[in-house]
Amino acid sequence: MTPELLDELWPILPSQISEGSQELAIYEQLLLNTEGSDATVGDLSRTASLKLVLETARASSSRPDPMAVRWHLFSSQTFGDDDLDRQRVRWEAYHCHDFMQIAAAALLEWALVLMGEQDTGLTLAEIRGKVWERLGSGVGADEEWSTYQRSIDPRTFDYQEAWSRLTGRRGTPEEKAWDAISAVAALFERVAQDEDLGEVMRRELPGAGNARSILTEMNWFVDNAGEPVRDLITAYVVDRIILRHSWVAMQKLRRQKDYTFLFEVRDGRLLRRNGYVPVATTPRLNPAIQFLVDVGLVDDEGLTERARELLGEAA
Repeated sequence: MTPELLDELWPILPSQISEGSQELAIYEQLLLNTEGSDATVGDLSRTASLKLVLETARASSSRPDPMAVRWHLFSSQTFGDDDLDRQRVRWEAYHCHDFMQIAAAALLEWALVLMGEQDTGLTLAEIRGKVWERLGSGVGADEEWSTYQRSIDPRTFDYQEAWSRLTGRRGTPEEKAWDAISAVAALFERVAQDEDLGEVMRRELPGAGNARSILTEMNWFVDNAGEPVRDLITAYVVDRIILRHSWVAMQKLRRQKDYTFLFEVRDGRLLRRNGYVPVATTPRLNPAIQFLVDVGLVDDEGLTERARELLGEAA
């Protein structure tokens, strides 16, 4: 690849498509006006997602980034369009699932910090004891999980602030553990109160076989909902997070020769190797947003005039 060759390829960039050209009209037809018997489920899903990105740009009056799109779809109730509303719920389910993984990762990091407090590491029994003891200072630690979950209103819970604390630098791992616990309770109660969201999760996030999803974890909590919060979370940290990490890391080592263990086991004791920072997954929203910018439908002010014309008065 040379600079000269890159210059020759410049005209094929989406941003170089001429306004009013047949090529642009074809893109708009394929991506935003997918109809008829030839349209596949994937076509309809892609079209709905692109329109939801445009709705986010309209609402924010700016060029949204992927997280802005996700939070807008997570917090919105309806767009007045059945196709968009169905796709919005799918994005909400995805975000809930990702949020659950962020919370679990924060609990894993806390466990790793506990391991690192001793040069010789900790046994699983010692980890159980430390987690249980330190959770005891939290409000609601001795309530039944079902009572604790119902005490959190999923409509008023500040999900974005919780996400920010879990993924940010401020706060200790121990403080973030309670942020994770309250976020998990809010997410589970949100799903419990929303039949449409629950149905989408059962259909698309079943967690079959060895796979895990927010649905498998929620079912585990339901099965143990009568346990006190700190008993339940202690069991969850050890049985569903630490042992799960060890199993997944072993599969990666066997199949990919990739060493991803965050702790080592020596004489029955777990020794911390590395820390772990919760990171959100990255669905292919950024390329979609960039494409909408390149074809002149989104700019720094949100929707362009052409996008409004293309989508009609609803835009």
